[in-house]
Amino acid sequence: NEYDAHGQPCPLRTRSGNLCPQLCVSDVQLCPPGHGDDSCSDGQHLCIDGTCSDKCGDIPSRKNLCGCAFQYPPKQAQGLVPCAAFSEVTIDHYNPDDTDRLFEFCSDEFNITGTAPVWGEWSADQELPDTAEDDNGRRFWAGTQCPKAPKYR
Repeated sequence: NEYDAHGQPCPLRTRSGNLCPQLCVSDVQLCPPGHGDDSCSDGQHLCIDGTCSDKCGDIPSRKNLCGCAFQYPPKQAQGLVPCAAFSEVTIDHYNPDDTDRLFEFCSDEFNITGTAPVWGEWSADQELPDTAEDDNGRRFWAGTQCPKAPKYR
């Protein structure tokens, strides 16, 4: 309910859970500390489905979380890999419609430097930067922020 019995807006509540969306990067080195290969056991690597494994190519059915379930993801998404999922967080005055506040909170909580746009916020002809110095164009929020995938017949 958005309103109480007297017609007044209900106050925003504290919410806990896996509220931070998936972060996708062009290089796993751009993941925040504890959310790249360093989140896996010794000898394992972070795979495109967000799990850790000795050999990431060993299961052909692995789905890249950064494709946002698109059958044919845009070229800008094809080189992206997911960081390890973020742990549960608690956000006071949580508003699911205020994505800017959510991204700011998640960035602060998990030491993500710079800004990361939402997956799909690129122009059709935009190429992702190839240099580590320009990492703002190489990180994208995905997961719950993914647009709906088109349906092909």
